Amino acid sequence: NYHPFLIGTKGKKCRDLMDLSKCTINFPNINRIPKGPKINNVVITGDVAQAEEVRKEMRVSSLDF
Repeated sequence: NYHPFLIGTKGKKCRDLMDLSKCTINFPNINRIPKGPKINNVVITGDVAQAEEVRKEMRVSSLDF
């Protein structure tokens, strides 16, 4: 599960991406349930071009993990 890495310490990485792109990034709440199923979905909403840039950046970041 790459979510903690993508979110960053105290959400900084995610907030920075949202501020830069003017998109909203949401991670499923179900992942917060201990011993529950983990889902690697991420929902990005906003301008299509900007959302695609955020998706690309998150993919590159997950490869660094």
